[in-house]
Amino acid sequence: MLIWGDEDKLFDIELAKKMNEQLGENCYLQGIPKAGHLLHLERPCAYNRQLGRFLAYVNSQENQTTS
Repeated sequence: MLIWGDEDKLFDIELAKKMNEQLGENCYLQGIPKAGHLLHLERPCAYNRQLGRFLAYVNSQENQTTS
């Protein structure tokens, strides 16, 4: 998973898009509006919400594999 601040000045969103493409179909990219490089500090609720969704998805995939 790539969680990226849409306003990141150190590593712009275009880099995230390239990384997402290179990592392939199992990679998930989510941009967070109004967040820069330290998005987990700048927008902690948005960051945690995206992380929670991703972890729930991973958990559901693992449950489907073991069933």
